[in-house]
Amino acid sequence: MPLVVAGIATDSVKRHERVAPLMPKIERAGGILVLLAALFFAYQTAAYFGLVPLIQLDA
Repeated sequence: MPLVVAGIATDSVKRHERVAPLMPKIERAGGILVLLAALFFAYQTAAYFGLVPLIQLDA
């Protein structure tokens, strides 16, 4: 779901003419979000198989 949301947000911003000069930066930011989501999913898979420890945040 995060991958879809990142793609939709990037595409919806591309339709506005006022942000045309910023398009390369917006596309790079969208790509970075997709890569971060992929890394997170890879970490979750590795944690599920016991290859890496789970990160537990104490509140």
